[in-house]
Amino acid sequence: MHPLVIPTYALFLLLWMNPYLFGVSRWSDESMLIWHVLFMTCLLPFLVVFMMRQLGMVESIHLHKREERIGPYIATGIFYLWLFVNLANSHVVPLPYVVFVLGTVIALFLDFFVNNFTKISAHGTGMGGLIAFVLLCMTVWDYEFFWANMGPLGSYEMRLSRLFLLILLMAGIVGSSRLLLKAHTHKQIYAGFIVGAISQYIAYWILG
Repeated sequence: MHPLVIPTYALFLLLWMNPYLFGVSRWSDESMLIWHVLFMTCLLPFLVVFMMRQLGMVESIHLHKREERIGPYIATGIFYLWLFVNLANSHVVPLPYVVFVLGTVIALFLDFFVNNFTKISAHGTGMGGLIAFVLLCMTVWDYEFFWANMGPLGSYEMRLSRLFLLILLMAGIVGSSRLLLKAHTHKQIYAGFIVGAISQYIAYWILG
């Protein structure tokens, strides 16, 4: 549940809920878009952190110290902003996902700002954004059901509210794990959730 893979998860969810928004009938038909998002939002930022570790600019790829997160935040923000511009100019990617990507850009730069004063949980920010995204899908874009393809077990129609509860549970597990690892305090985790969620609603207010 690393925050860098949350944009890919959100894309999977939207493709799962309504692939016809992308002009395809199955999520697998958008494999190129999935790889593009994964490359821009996860692989490139990880490569930056890895190179900084090899050059001795950070002590660990886990970026435990607040000061070590400044460079990766800037680089990741640039990659995410670049992705947003590309998606916003595309006629293939639907509005809900463009809104989500803009929300992640806003959240990243808010995290960067807060990080100059105190640590904030990027894991919390990622999960808060995912929670708000699913809420927007339910309340604004009126997605109530989706088909869950279970492979040999067949396909099942599920309510999006059940998926929302599952994501809430996952967010709780992620937050608890950060506390157990002593990576963050309660306030830092709650701040991350709030920043992630509010950023999505700001993005919807801008684009919706």
